[in-house]
Amino acid sequence: MKDMPVYKYIELIGTSRESWENAVKTVVR
Repeated sequence: MKDMPVYKYIELIGTSRESWENAVKTVVR
């Protein structure tokens, strides 16, 4: 998962704030 760039996450989840927060939690976790 760490190999995946951050912008890839943005593309997948979009700019939704809820999705963004969830993605950040997943990365931090």
